[in-house]
Amino acid sequence: MKRIVTLLLAVLLLLSLAACAAAKESTPAVEETPAASEETPAAAGETPGTGEQENAAPVDQPDLSEAPNALGDEQVALLEKILLIDELVQPGTAGGSLRAVAASASLLDWAETAQLSEESISMIMDYIASKTPEGQEEFNAKLDAVDATVQYLTGSDSETVEGMLSDAGMLDSCNYPWSKAAPETVERLMQALGRRSV
Repeated sequence: MKRIVTLLLAVLLLLSLAACAAAKESTPAVEETPAASEETPAAAGETPGTGEQENAAPVDQPDLSEAPNALGDEQVALLEKILLIDELVQPGTAGGSLRAVAASASLLDWAETAQLSEESISMIMDYIASKTPEGQEEFNAKLDAVDATVQYLTGSDSETVEGMLSDAGMLDSCNYPWSKAAPETVERLMQALGRRSV
């Protein structure tokens, strides 16, 4: 759990730095004059506008326009889905199948318009590799549950699927019915993550 929180905080920090860099590039610098209430009174006998403050060198600000954007929008969206799977899916527990339905529907929503890139796959592989052997085994069981659920959701009749989505509280919030592109993208993801024997 601590790793997930740490990873999310790191992602949010990178996104905020990237947003600052984008804002810096798109808006011209406007020099503001301090409000009258914020001005400090001049020392006795000192002319306003003279003194140490005027002669002080401007504070160097880091140039964030050069900062690399470590994660693209697609990678961030996929990472959110993977973290949701890791947090939500609990195979073999009460309500585990409903949680798997919710995580699977969310993954299919992402896959509806996503273009799976090598960078995204590499990011997920790194995430899995960062886990302990026990954590990797547990995560693989979660992926197996989601994989099976995705196949069921995309291969069953609409009445059955709508009933499952309704039971999981996802019918109104997900993009069902999904196009053929969604399960195809999830299939490519599962193949890349070694869920298929070649």
